[in-house]
Amino acid sequence: MAKQLFRKAALDRLASPEQLDVAMQVTSPRGWIALGAVGSVLILIVLWGFLGTVSTKVDGSGILIPGEGLLSITAGSQGRLIEILVAEGDSVSQGDLVARLSQEALELRIRNKREELDEAIAQASTQGGAGDVTSGLYAELRAQQARLERQRESLQKGLITRSTVLATEQRITQIRQQIRGEQDRQTGQENRVDAIRRQLDELERERESSSEVRSPFSGRVIEVVATVGDLVGGGSRLVTMESFESDLAAVFYVPATDGKKVQEGMEVRVSPATVKPEEYGFMMAEVLSVGDYPESPESLMRTLRNQNTVNALTGDGAPFQVVARLEKEPATPSGFRWSSSTGPPVQVFSGTPIMAKVTVEERRPISYVVPIFKKAIGAS
Repeated sequence: MAKQLFRKAALDRLASPEQLDVAMQVTSPRGWIALGAVGSVLILIVLWGFLGTVSTKVDGSGILIPGEGLLSITAGSQGRLIEILVAEGDSVSQGDLVARLSQEALELRIRNKREELDEAIAQASTQGGAGDVTSGLYAELRAQQARLERQRESLQKGLITRSTVLATEQRITQIRQQIRGEQDRQTGQENRVDAIRRQLDELERERESSSEVRSPFSGRVIEVVATVGDLVGGGSRLVTMESFESDLAAVFYVPATDGKKVQEGMEVRVSPATVKPEEYGFMMAEVLSVGDYPESPESLMRTLRNQNTVNALTGDGAPFQVVARLEKEPATPSGFRWSSSTGPPVQVFSGTPIMAKVTVEERRPISYVVPIFKKAIGAS
């Protein structure tokens, strides 16, 4: 029996090479599914490129402050701080006493003036007998006037000489001058005592106004700057406050390289340090103003009133100041509109550090691709 060199299956395929009655499998169902998925993704990418947006944001950091800015209570004059009557968080009404100063120089002047007054009163009292002197002079004056009348009658009768009458008249003139001198001395002493009393009253009123530091407005204490025992000058800031009637505003600072990108009316998302943004979202705000020039440390200090915060903000150079208006929403617990539905279940107060994101540009994704495509094909 001859040995068969080829398998039967191979010989059958050679006998019928086309096998037209057998269906040929081009691709598997799994391949079709993958192709459909890729196509859907491409369609979504195209739609997103034409309909979606890509935002460019500028980041900044700052603080929530009253819209009117922070208010300062200052010392009216130089002195040593001996008492502070308020603490952070206290509510203060206009005219309330917040601190007391020791006016050592003024106290010395008051003591000296009191000694001067006592001396003037003592001198006036030692001259209290001047009233008796004046009374004696008036009595002598009346007696001399009566004598003058009698002498004139005697002169007419030739009983006395003219020189005797003249001597009596001269004595009457001297008595009258002595009376006027005593009256002037008494008036001078009284006037001196009155003048010293007025000066002492003025010094005591000055001590009261300069030693008592009262609040010129109503508000809440944000920071007590000075401590008991400090020697402060006139105009030195003792307490920082915020007004009850002022709305909150977000004041933040952006790098100098991004300052001119921010414009009025742009959307701002504010994240207070006391609120988790991943849980409650962001406070919605709108840019009200942007500084024309970078802020100096002195300008930052006037706004923030905190040297540590100023140092942190100026570490990378002078920033631009941005002021944003927080959008109100009475229905939320905080009273402001949030990117989430209601925001956190707590109030947000001034003095809270914040991070801010300003949306400076929104573009269609396709706008980034078109320039690349034009450059690739050499189109202008």
